[in-house]
Amino acid sequence: MRLLKVATCNLNQWAMEFECNMKNIKASITEAKASGAVIRLGPELEITGYGCEDHFNHDHIRCMQIYFTYNKRLTL
Repeated sequence: MRLLKVATCNLNQWAMEFECNMKNIKASITEAKASGAVIRLGPELEITGYGCEDHFNHDHIRCMQIYFTYNKRLTL
């Protein structure tokens, strides 16, 4: 049987504060990697934050690219 260490994250995210949210996400990925986790679970809407219903027309593609590029390094 193979055991995997999983890191779960409860982040303090703000609606539409992409740079701050990405900083928090990157810090949690770094902490997960440092603890030996091979899987990191983040909250729903961790990039856009909660309460962003009125902001769905904003361009957040760049933020998604940064997230997936950075988070890919954690995956085995």
